[in-house]
Amino acid sequence: MARIQCPRCGHGETIDLYRRYLVECHQCNLKFTVVIVGNKQAQARTASCPQCGHSEPVSIRESSAVRIKCDQCGHQFTFEGGQTT
Repeated sequence: MARIQCPRCGHGETIDLYRRYLVECHQCNLKFTVVIVGNKQAQARTASCPQCGHSEPVSIRESSAVRIKCDQCGHQFTFEGGQTT
């Protein structure tokens, strides 16, 4: 299982990627390719929305960055290895 995020709308979901690298977002129907670049376990961190303060767990490596859309208020922000920008 892997946690992915749509590059268009930011919708995230956990899917089974076994031999499945072309995925379709269930929110906006964008089809995109998922590339697995390593199997190192990512650390669980907590991302807090700078707009409303809502927190949620995010699995991310320290040197990585992800675009997050807050489930609470819809604000989009970048979470970089443990810091919100």
